[in-house]
Amino acid sequence: MKWNILAAVLLVLAVSTGFAEILETIDAIVNGEIILSSEVDEQILVNLRQQDPNFSPLSLTNEDLAEARRLMLRRLINDMLILQETRNQLSPDQYESVMKDVDKATEDYMIQFRSQFKTPAELAAQEQKMNMTLDEMWKEQRKLFQRTYLERFVVPQLAPQKITQPSSNELKTFQELHPDLKPSDKIQIVHFLFRVPAGASGEEDAQILARAKEFMTRARAGENITELMRHYSDPEQAKALESNPGLITISLSAIQNGEFLPEFEQVIGLKENEVSEPFRTERGYHVVKIINKDSMEAVYMRFKGQQVANQWIDELRKKAKIEILQEKTLSLYES
Repeated sequence: MKWNILAAVLLVLAVSTGFAEILETIDAIVNGEIILSSEVDEQILVNLRQQDPNFSPLSLTNEDLAEARRLMLRRLINDMLILQETRNQLSPDQYESVMKDVDKATEDYMIQFRSQFKTPAELAAQEQKMNMTLDEMWKEQRKLFQRTYLERFVVPQLAPQKITQPSSNELKTFQELHPDLKPSDKIQIVHFLFRVPAGASGEEDAQILARAKEFMTRARAGENITELMRHYSDPEQAKALESNPGLITISLSAIQNGEFLPEFEQVIGLKENEVSEPFRTERGYHVVKIINKDSMEAVYMRFKGQQVANQWIDELRKKAKIEILQEKTLSLYES
């Protein structure tokens, strides 16, 4: 409602005062909600700088910029349609829960990002290199997580056409038709170490193993893994957890190629959300939980999900009231 009012005020103001330039700040109105030209330009700039941190808008031709704006505006319109439909179809509590999940994912990402830098000076240097402050980065990552979360988890619930897990024959056919589509080599894990001091007695070792097994049992029962890590941490680990929630991204090939201790090879066979048995290395007992692990089934579901989402968004676009007010390249690229 507030966007309907704002759009109406801007339109009336522009007509009544003759200030046509007011409308130049708006690229589109989607069911009464506005998309500003600055939003389109910011997203283009962020995307291009993610590909090349040294990117300059001056390096693009007017034709390239016009095409980039057209594609970005279409994507932002799609995002807005999905968000509007999410608000319309979910209860207020459900919608709030979705947004909290997005905020949590964003904050976890930022904690992990900040933990890579040992000093504030190193972090400041990285901000300068990215040409982006941490607040700006948080904002952009939240947009990305919101888009990903809605497309992956909400759209399948709201779209009329439902997707089911593939049978073995369907999966085989899919792989034959799309040999280029493969699961990601990257996995995300949470790793916790129960240290065994050098020279520990057999009894001390057994006590530490018992704590590791207790941790494993509680994690497998569904208790919050981060809270468990805090509970079982020694003072040094507790301090480290303040800046890093323990989320690590590694590649399966790195484990297979011997870049990790051999004991970590058992992680390869774990499925998403599974928790390992405690395994011993010279440092102590390790417990690993798989947070995110790709699979061919997941590739299939994403592919089919995107097809369903595209069809659904096309239907939303047909029913929506979409006004395109600005299509030319804006001053961000001309300055």
